Amino acid sequence: MAEKDLAEKKLEDYGDVFADIYNTLLFGKQLLVPEQLFAGSTESIYKSAKDQWKEQRRDTVKEYMNCMNLTIATLGIENQSSIDENEPIRVMGYDYGSYRQQIVDEEKLHPVITIVLNFTDKIWSGKKSLLELLDIPSNFEGFVQDYKINVFDIAYLEDETIETFTSDFKLVSRFFKNKRLGLDAMNDDTTEMKHPEELMELLSVFTGDSSYEKVIPEILERKKKGEVITMCTVAQGLMEKGRTEQIAKDIMISINRYRKLGLDNETIRNIIIEDYRLDEQEIDTFLGK
Repeated sequence: MAEKDLAEKKLEDYGDVFADIYNTLLFGKQLLVPEQLFAGSTESIYKSAKDQWKEQRRDTVKEYMNCMNLTIATLGIENQSSIDENEPIRVMGYDYGSYRQQIVDEEKLHPVITIVLNFTDKIWSGKKSLLELLDIPSNFEGFVQDYKINVFDIAYLEDETIETFTSDFKLVSRFFKNKRLGLDAMNDDTTEMKHPEELMELLSVFTGDSSYEKVIPEILERKKKGEVITMCTVAQGLMEKGRTEQIAKDIMISINRYRKLGLDNETIRNIIIEDYRLDEQEIDTFLGK
């Protein structure tokens, strides 16, 4: 779980991605400017009912500031790879922690907003408000304050919404939707990746497929050479990586077979060089020299 959170945070921490998520999913317009977003505190302290001080950590927090470097709003993103029935209470606690810190710091109070991104392949079935969680006696109805949360099901976003994204989150949302539908998850033609390493790490963690992470060095090398990196580039890299790994497996099978036949390393080297067109340095790697 922690590994998934870390992968999500690394991508979302970029101002262009964070602003894009908020602008597209919550505001529905280009309201946030990436250059006005600054890292916020993901830790806060609260006192429990047993009068004990405890620490709580948020996923991603940004301070949205004006030209005078004054905070306009504190904005948070919480990532869920499972559905938490108590999410409204968790979010309420995070938001309270931010408000409480403003009071302690004697700041002019500003709003705190949190959105929840559901990365499961199911529509959020958990509660979205505090009142939905509570068993309220009839004579108390109307007196209990509510607290609602904004949840977005990434794998169920409409195509029109996905196309509105301008950052790498467009690729993320398309990937998860295609994956849920059983389609080619890498089918995203020409959209350029701005943060390929962080995006590949996220996909590697959420799919459990280390191939995405293994292809990162090649992708970064191609980007360094000025190549535009897209999902098609990654798909091509995965295919090439797969072929390379399969050839390596075939070579090891051949070497073990020849050794069982009693052939010495020099003879095996010559056979493998001829069969696979490898140079001596490459074959020595397989022979363990």
